[in-house]
Amino acid sequence: IVHTAKPYKKLVDAIEDMGGTVTIQYQNVDAVAARLPSSGLKVLGALPAVTRIEKDRMVELPKLPEEYLEPRPLMVNPSQLLDPPSLAAKIGEIPDGFPSYITSVTGAADTWDENGAGAGAITAVIDTGTEAAHTCLSGRGDVGHPDSRVIEGPDLSPDAGTEFEGSTLPTNNFHGTFVAGVIASRCFIVLDRRVPSDAELATIFQEHLPEENFFTTGQLIMLPLVGLAPESSIYAVKVFPHTGSGVSSSIIESAIDHVITKKKEHTSGLPGGMDIDVINLSLGGSARFDGRTLEDQLVDAATNAGILVVAAAGNDGPAPVSVSTPGTAFSALTAGASSDPVHTRVFWDITFGPGQGHAMYPDDEFRPADFSGRGPLADGRASPDVTATGVFNLSLFPQDGTGFASGTSFSTPAVAGGAALLMGWAEANAPEFGPLVVRNAIIDGASPLSPEWKRRSQGAGYLNVAKSLELMKSGETRDELRQSAPDEDIPNVVLRGGSYSIDIRDLQPARTVDLIFEIEPSTTSVTIDFSGVSIDPNPVPAALPNSIEVYVKGAKRGGLPYL
Repeated sequence: IVHTAKPYKKLVDAIEDMGGTVTIQYQNVDAVAARLPSSGLKVLGALPAVTRIEKDRMVELPKLPEEYLEPRPLMVNPSQLLDPPSLAAKIGEIPDGFPSYITSVTGAADTWDENGAGAGAITAVIDTGTEAAHTCLSGRGDVGHPDSRVIEGPDLSPDAGTEFEGSTLPTNNFHGTFVAGVIASRCFIVLDRRVPSDAELATIFQEHLPEENFFTTGQLIMLPLVGLAPESSIYAVKVFPHTGSGVSSSIIESAIDHVITKKKEHTSGLPGGMDIDVINLSLGGSARFDGRTLEDQLVDAATNAGILVVAAAGNDGPAPVSVSTPGTAFSALTAGASSDPVHTRVFWDITFGPGQGHAMYPDDEFRPADFSGRGPLADGRASPDVTATGVFNLSLFPQDGTGFASGTSFSTPAVAGGAALLMGWAEANAPEFGPLVVRNAIIDGASPLSPEWKRRSQGAGYLNVAKSLELMKSGETRDELRQSAPDEDIPNVVLRGGSYSIDIRDLQPARTVDLIFEIEPSTTSVTIDFSGVSIDPNPVPAALPNSIEVYVKGAKRGGLPYL
């Protein structure tokens, strides 16, 4: 990635003279992507027009540390998935609003009367593509998909030019469709108690869900599978291939650049423009220069164009300083993941049998997920900004499938869905409010978790869309880019040989003790020993035992990868 001012022609010619090729010329930032022989790198860096060079690194869909967190389908038939008109035709009148649990617990459903449940708002999902034909995404859409709220965008992935090309195909990896469902799903799972497998699922859901989050008629139980902005639309931009494998950062950056251009064309009244309100980035890569990479700069360019960018904190926690880029951008709204008792208990009961949900999640607290990326950032800024449910989320799989998945990939669209509601409200009621007003309102309106959780783990707290809307209506949020400092220092232990010891007592569930060790570059090994470890057994039999987990993470994320 070559940072250089426009026009690009002289630089393009110079790169070609070195035997290289310019692959992308960015419109909304001053940079190009290029391939060239390594022998030309120093020559390129010495050109007066070149201000910086960074590696075109790989970007992955965030991975997870435990097998039980991997995606898992919910065993229901596609015919049991009905959109509201189909359900009304089947059973008669259906309740107004029909909130799902996540729309209730985030306060999103409480705002629908004031923002039309996101009607008119558009979220660009830069991901693996989003299936347009999914029942739960039915409604308004583009000419190609008149019965869908998914608008087809470009396929910039390695699938382009193959039989898998297309951003709205059912053959795409599940990830982008799952993300879109958290934002904009609008349907019901219908379980019939006369069917044994349905009866078991119905019992589990009814035991754990609040009464407002399901309803029954006769032997049928209806489970709303509803996103935070269920009347909103999705602009599907595909960057990852159908295999879900990683791609170079230049492709991600090209996608963000494309969305910014669409927004600017709309603002200027040009044909082909689109009034995109939010970008969802459920992806991440190693952060080596927080806030200063091209990807981070494009996030800031999107903000300046009037788009709020919501980015994943990544799944490299619980070690400190583990937030991934582009969650490191200055203006990104960075989403961490938390667990909640309802999603977790439902999943454990389905997976290991009734009763396991309460056995393995006995209290009602919301907790930052172990895997969720932690702050602070390498330049001292606090991160993440907020958290939302990202453990055992229930959303959409392709071909009218449903299932569970975990990760900051799926807490991010919850925050993006809330942002779409607030951006839509602002457009209709306070058009002078830009994305920074909404960003600040979401941060200030978040509900803090237990005070035992540090700012670097939970951000400002759990997403609370209703409180954020109240702050916007009061005029208390300002149109400014705010940065906050971490809430406490992390002990920094300098080791020049020898040893260090610490006595840890009464470590409560999901809590951590964080230490940063500074060692000589020549150190070949560090040994960690434990003694006197005592772990209380579960009071009732549990499928997974209590344990103490140790995470060791290197600090190789703070270098300056440019010439």
